[in-house]
Amino acid sequence: MSPESLSAEMISAIVTQGVPKRVLCKSSFGDASIYEALRMHADGKKLLEILSIVQARALICLNNIVSALDTDLLGGEEALGQLWSSLFSLTFATESKVFVSDEEDFLEAATGVLRSIMDKLASLREPQCITAEHVTILCRFTAEASCEAVKVKLISILGFIGKMAAKKDNVLEVLKSLGTVLRDIIVGQHSLWLICEALDAIFDTFADGPLVNTAADSIGLLVNLQQLVPVLKSRIKSERRTLGDHFL
Repeated sequence: MSPESLSAEMISAIVTQGVPKRVLCKSSFGDASIYEALRMHADGKKLLEILSIVQARALICLNNIVSALDTDLLGGEEALGQLWSSLFSLTFATESKVFVSDEEDFLEAATGVLRSIMDKLASLREPQCITAEHVTILCRFTAEASCEAVKVKLISILGFIGKMAAKKDNVLEVLKSLGTVLRDIIVGQHSLWLICEALDAIFDTFADGPLVNTAADSIGLLVNLQQLVPVLKSRIKSERRTLGDHFL
């Protein structure tokens, strides 16, 4: 979705009615005991499946809205920060398996919104809503995620954070944490799609900054990149026909 695809009336309605905040509120989980009670009955299970589908679609809708509207129309840095914090808690601070029928669909939709929010925040000078705890959680989830689509979105988020962190002179441990996760992906047994996304994030994070060389040296990033070159060339040559839309 692009801003050009939305009429002025629709944009006005989205902004004045606070649609992003409302969508997120309606997408929040209820009391766990209610979910457990519904699972005891066949009709309850069907209801929860439908609820999960609607929730994922609502988050996809929210992703489209965030992507399409300018930061000012979304309420500026403060509103985006609140949206980020609320959605982050919804996605990572709860045991989503208890609440959703398809965890992968939920995580893919939720991380898609987080990536779009981070894209907006990255254009600001120094967003205050991203904490060290957020970085730690994102690094862990990125390393552990089994769904490629979710992992790619998380990698992209780390790339945005890394690019912002690289400009500072007091975030060595953050850069090392980000770099370690991304390094392990490029040297691991992953698809070319994932490896290339991780490389993009590495280049964004370690392109320039007062501490990037120190951080890269401490995790042996350059050595791993040098060792990756011949392997990557060979894999691209042998797998290019199977890459489909990911080849470029």
